[in-house]
Amino acid sequence: MSGERGLGADLLERGRRVKLRWQGRWGLALVVVVTAVALIWQSSRPAAAQGGAWSQPRLVFETDGTINFPTVVTDPFGQVHAFWVVLPSEADPGPNQLYYTRLDRPDWKPVDIFVSNESFTELAGIANTQRIALFWHGDTYTWAGVSPSASAQDWQPPTALHDALPGAGLALAPDGAVWMAYAVPSIQAMYVRRLDPASAQWEDPHWVANVTRVQRVPNAVRVAVGADNSLHVVWAEYQAPDGWPPLGLYYTNSTDQGLTWLPPQQAADTGFNQPNVATGPNAQVYLTWVGMVGVGGKYFQESGDAGRTWGRVEQISLSETLGGSEGAPHILVDAVGDLHVVYAQSKCVWYTSRQGGSWTWPLCISANVPGEISNIESPSMALGLGNQLHVFFWFNKKQLWYTSRTLTIEGQAPLPIPTPTADPARLAPTPTRSPTATPTVIPVYEFDRGAPPPPKGWQQSGATGLVFGMVPVLILLVAMVQVQRMRRRH
Repeated sequence: MSGERGLGADLLERGRRVKLRWQGRWGLALVVVVTAVALIWQSSRPAAAQGGAWSQPRLVFETDGTINFPTVVTDPFGQVHAFWVVLPSEADPGPNQLYYTRLDRPDWKPVDIFVSNESFTELAGIANTQRIALFWHGDTYTWAGVSPSASAQDWQPPTALHDALPGAGLALAPDGAVWMAYAVPSIQAMYVRRLDPASAQWEDPHWVANVTRVQRVPNAVRVAVGADNSLHVVWAEYQAPDGWPPLGLYYTNSTDQGLTWLPPQQAADTGFNQPNVATGPNAQVYLTWVGMVGVGGKYFQESGDAGRTWGRVEQISLSETLGGSEGAPHILVDAVGDLHVVYAQSKCVWYTSRQGGSWTWPLCISANVPGEISNIESPSMALGLGNQLHVFFWFNKKQLWYTSRTLTIEGQAPLPIPTPTADPARLAPTPTRSPTATPTVIPVYEFDRGAPPPPKGWQQSGATGLVFGMVPVLILLVAMVQVQRMRRRH
């Protein structure tokens, strides 16, 4: 009888232990799940917060024709200037038209054609303390004083500089000089040329490089100037004579004002094009580029030693297969050295930034544009006063939109605007359709939890906090496992 009691007590004790064991496991699982959910939510909060503060997209211009090559530049006086090309009618092409407008907060001045009867291709613009310069074809140049009104009367007649392909790049040097990099089709070579700020004259061009192989055509030449006045040039090469497909991207640099250049280095292979280049406050050089249709993706690479060596290639788009040649990613460096990039992909203009070595989750800053989207391409971004981002993009090639953001860092005080000394009018302005003003409302964008997972190579904001946040969970796991073992022994 006593044996039966002992057996029953033993079974009850075993049942109690099994119950406690399962209770412990369920409790442990509950702790892990709750902690993981809390950590994931916390890690996503910085990405969402860093994506806000963009203004409601605002319509600047619309046309019955087609819009191309929107370009935005800022000057040291806090002004924002925009340019774009319009083909008046798809049915009757005719000469395309070049438009200009200036932002006088809170509204834009009326738009205006300041040059006509030209064949305009890709635009490049820049502004320093003396002038605003605009280039097209890579060989035609015009300029205005630092504070032009929105009128053709303040712009100089176009001047041909060189026989060049479309797609010239411009950059400002620390000494105020303007550098232009461009391709010369007759000899399939790249050149740079400097606009001296003191004399306001263009110096003689300097040879950069020839195409790397025969039967290739260079295009999309871009240039950046380092803090030490070093020059950094990147370009794309295409199959001749059709100019397609892209056959690679190449980079070189000069430390002696363009007199000598390093042998070109290949940055990307066949299928990649539309490069861009920027420099950091020290010896950093940054490259961005895109994959053509069928390749896809937007990419980034950094050098920390003025282009001598390069880090790994990072994908900065949500998808490594979607997208095509929708415009070069624009990369800018703000007043504290953080990076800001905009690019077009999948009917959206995306913005991402790198702060402390980590890329933020891309944010669609064109999401609030009304209407049915067939295409959005060619975004252009400028950085004003070190902490103001200004972005232009076209919508279905019929409308031009603008959005902006002021960063939460200290910028630069605008310089006082000098009295402009423009030449007498040489061109009569042509009346055009004025944009319709819309009220600006700053929306709060939310983190898209249904978006695809971040691509390989990403370092999202909050990742470091997630790693350190898992440490107490692991300690708790070890402690509970140890408790379970001690209970089994007893």
